[in-house]
Amino acid sequence: KLNPNAFLIQLYSDGIGITNPIGPKRDEHKLTLYYFVLEDLPDVVRSMLQSIGLVGICCTKYLSLETNRIKYFEPIVNDLNHLQTTGLTVQSFNGQLHFVFSLLAGDNLGAHEIGGFQLNFNSGQFCRLCHISYEFRLTPLTDISFLPRRVTTHNMYVQQAVKSFNTKPVAGVVGESPLSHLIGFHPIKSLPNDLMHDFPEGTN
Repeated sequence: KLNPNAFLIQLYSDGIGITNPIGPKRDEHKLTLYYFVLEDLPDVVRSMLQSIGLVGICCTKYLSLETNRIKYFEPIVNDLNHLQTTGLTVQSFNGQLHFVFSLLAGDNLGAHEIGGFQLNFNSGQFCRLCHISYEFRLTPLTDISFLPRRVTTHNMYVQQAVKSFNTKPVAGVVGESPLSHLIGFHPIKSLPNDLMHDFPEGTN
């Protein structure tokens, strides 16, 4: 981080169902939530519920439309950018706190949705970190080489996807991230692996 005295803001995304999880309408009223936590807090404090703040909550179906996603994330991005550029003045010790965005954690589906990547993991270039194709997913890493995704080429893929009206993924990219204007965020660098799902489900 540029300011050594700045607090790191980590976002977290998750979806919850508020109806019977095994019923026929389990996804009827599904909600998407975004939280934040300060990474600089000690582990024992950071894991407490009091240290986790709610950023936003929305009906998941509402976010399926691009125009709705823009409306939903615009105030979030504006507030976080203001917090990063202006900071927060605390009168108790007559000082100013500085903040820097670090990353957004979430499951693979949520990360792909917020990053503008394809939501289908069964075809094409399904990985948000590299350009491996689905057909080579079981090939040992010792027998294959693949290119990692880069910021410059990703931005180019985004423009191509936008020009094609998001009708077909371009190297696994379907469009621009709704967080693209968030200072410090980029889909290639800000969406880490989902280890809690990747490891239990198996890796190759």
